[in-house]
Amino acid sequence: IDANARALEYIADMKNKSDSCGGVMECIISGVPAGIGDPVFDKLDARRVEQIVKLVASDEFGQTFITDTNKDNLDAILSSMNGEYKLFDVSAGEIKERHV
Repeated sequence: IDANARALEYIADMKNKSDSCGGVMECIISGVPAGIGDPVFDKLDARRVEQIVKLVASDEFGQTFITDTNKDNLDAILSSMNGEYKLFDVSAGEIKERHV
């Protein structure tokens, strides 16, 4: 059985158990123009960020970590949703929960 089939079987098993799982994938792509694949931080407007947040807030996902450097946008999006969430600030190597 190949790795893809094993992964799909494992994911289906976790879903049946109402559990979540994660993984890391690394790929190397060569021969593409410079700048392809640059991070999208600060490049998405608030409407697109809100759509992504709504998508990952569905029951299909377990824990989700979202980073956005525009705290005002993210605060407004999260406060408008009817779900549980926690916010953390990272500064000078320290992680502190932000109470809202």
